[in-house]
Amino acid sequence: MNRCVEHCWYRLVVLSLLLAHVLAVAARADESSAVSRAALVNGVVISTQEFKRELERIQRQKGAGATNSDEVTLAHLKREALENLIIRELLYQQSEKQKITVDSAIVDLEMLQVKGKFASPGQFAENLQRIGMTETMVRELVVRGLAISTLIDRSVSAELTASDAEIQKYYQDHKDVHAPGVMQPITEVREKIRGLVRQEKSITQLQRYVKGLRDAARVELLLAGE
Repeated sequence: MNRCVEHCWYRLVVLSLLLAHVLAVAARADESSAVSRAALVNGVVISTQEFKRELERIQRQKGAGATNSDEVTLAHLKREALENLIIRELLYQQSEKQKITVDSAIVDLEMLQVKGKFASPGQFAENLQRIGMTETMVRELVVRGLAISTLIDRSVSAELTASDAEIQKYYQDHKDVHAPGVMQPITEVREKIRGLVRQEKSITQLQRYVKGLRDAARVELLLAGE
């Protein structure tokens, strides 16, 4: 079965953080070179710059810009942004503990995909210059994202299975696995359902795994009001 079915949903979230950095607006370029701290995660700094970029990513994703969000909604989005960054840092720290390495050839392919989001190499370089980043820094973000993806695959998704009984129940409970207006035989959709069941289990297991890391971590929130 295609392994992307099991963990690609999270990998896209991880890589969206990368693109949030690369596609950030020019306003970020005038930020102070001094690192302001939004949080500490087991002693590792999460900067306010990272926090702002993640908040902007969530706002774009949800269509909730800072100018039209009420105070309650904005406060919720800020908490979500900071928690996302904390969880990603914890997952990366765990990948380091497990000595996970990323094949440079895979990183090269991901870099090509990132650059492909731009009309030309010049536009890519221009955006990097605007936000004070280099291609080396972007590559490091890709490495981190892929390391987290590998960690999830090994620690959460690898051993998950879908029994015949679970597949049968999903088949009966979910009409969305069938073609519109047609009740397809289970033999035609079995592998699709198997992937969906494993994906649901993967999400549940990941939530438990992340909670365990979060509960055991030393996290200090430094933003006012957080």
